[in-house]
Amino acid sequence: MSREKGHTLIGNSGGMINCRRVTSSDSKWAVSLTVDVAFVILDKLLEPIDHVRFAAICKLWHSFAKHYNHTTRRWPKLLPPMLILPGDQDLIYSLSEGKVYHKINLAMPRFNYHSARRYVACGNGWLATMHYYGLDSNILLLNPFTRVTHLLGCRGWRLGRSTKLEQTRMIPERKQAPKLILFGDPSVNGDNSFMVVAFYTTDSTLGFIRGGQSFWSSIETMEQYAITDAIFYKGQVYAVDKNLGRIVSFDVKTCTSGNSLRAKILNNTYMCSSSHSYLVESTKGELLHVRRFLKVQREWGQLTMPVTFTFKVYKLVFDDNGYVVQQVELKTLGDETLFVGDNQSMSVLASSFSWCRPNSIYYTSDSITVEDDYRNFNSCCQCDMGIFNLEEGTTTPLQCYPQHSSEEYRLEPATWILPPINGLC
Repeated sequence: MSREKGHTLIGNSGGMINCRRVTSSDSKWAVSLTVDVAFVILDKLLEPIDHVRFAAICKLWHSFAKHYNHTTRRWPKLLPPMLILPGDQDLIYSLSEGKVYHKINLAMPRFNYHSARRYVACGNGWLATMHYYGLDSNILLLNPFTRVTHLLGCRGWRLGRSTKLEQTRMIPERKQAPKLILFGDPSVNGDNSFMVVAFYTTDSTLGFIRGGQSFWSSIETMEQYAITDAIFYKGQVYAVDKNLGRIVSFDVKTCTSGNSLRAKILNNTYMCSSSHSYLVESTKGELLHVRRFLKVQREWGQLTMPVTFTFKVYKLVFDDNGYVVQQVELKTLGDETLFVGDNQSMSVLASSFSWCRPNSIYYTSDSITVEDDYRNFNSCCQCDMGIFNLEEGTTTPLQCYPQHSSEEYRLEPATWILPPINGLC
C-alpha cells in the first residue's frame, strides 16, 4: 500500500490514533523502537486502520506490524468494515468500541456544483463520486486512507443519460453517483489490476470497464428491471433487481472496450417486490440473495419515513450451465455476519471478532432515488440503520451518530468501508 512519508502517530490508549508531522528527534525515536515494545503498542490498538497507520510510519514499523499479525493472527483476511458518517467533519464510527471518532485525517471527497451530492463506497477501501462538466461526466475513485485517486471517463455508456436522471441535472443537491462495485485495487499494478461495474438503481443497464480502457461496455438486462446490487463472483458479474428478485449475469471475458451485450437471465422464479436486494458472497463461498423490506412507521414533520422491518436471505443453487435452479431460504446465518447498504455487500465470521453479532445483518440507509419527489428528497435517507437478527426476526438500532447532530445530518446515509489491511495479513 502507499505510505506517506514524514508522519508519526499520537494515540489514545485503546482508541483510534491520529497523525502529525515527524521531526528529526521523532525519527530517531521511531527507529529505536524494539519489537517487544511494538507488540505492546499494537495490542492496545483496537481498530485495523490503526495498525495500518502504525505500519505507515517507516519500513521498520511496517515490518513490526506485519510480524505482529503473522504471529498473533489477530486480523483475518476478511475484515468487517468501518462506518464513515456523512458531513465534512471526518467522523468514523468504531463498531468494536461503539463510539464516534473525530478528525481522523481521512482524505474525503469535497462537493461543489460540478460534483455529485454524495459519494459511495465501491470496495477495497475506495470511494467514488461523479463530476459533471456540461454533458460530460467522470467518475472519481478515491482511497481516503492512502489519498490515491483514479479518474474514470464515462464514454461509451449512457451513464446518467436516462430521462429521469436528466430531469435532476438542474438541481445540484440531487446529483448522484451511481452505485459502483470495484474488483481489485487501482493502486496495485497500475491500470491492469481492477475492474468496475456501475449502475443507477432506477435503470436496467449496467456499465463495465477495466482499468486502462477508455470506453465502457454497456450491459443490457430487461427494460422493467431495477438493478440494486452486483457482485464479482467466480469470473462472472451477477446483478439482481429489487422488483421480483430476478438475477442476471455476464462473463467479464466477453467485455471489450466499448462493446454492448445482453446479460444472461438466470432465473424465472418471481418473488414479491422488495425495497432493495443485495448479493453477498458468504465466507463459505456461497452466493446469497438478501432481500430488504421497508414499511411506513413514523413521521418527522411532514415527511413520511419508510423504515426497514425485515430481511429474507436465500442461498442460490446453480446447475451445470450456470442457471439458478433454486433459491433456498435460510432461517439462520449461523456464524456469518452480513454488511449491506449503499456499498459493496460483504460478510465476515462473527467468531473472529468479539463485538460482532452472529446470524445478523448490519445495514445502513440506501441512497435517495431520483424518482422521489424533490420536495421530499430526504424521505428515503432517514437514519434507517440497525442490526437485524435473522433467526429471531428482531432489530437492534445502530446508534452511531453524534449525540447533538442535527436532524438534517442524520438524514444522510452513512457508508461502510473496508480498512486497507492488505500487506499486513
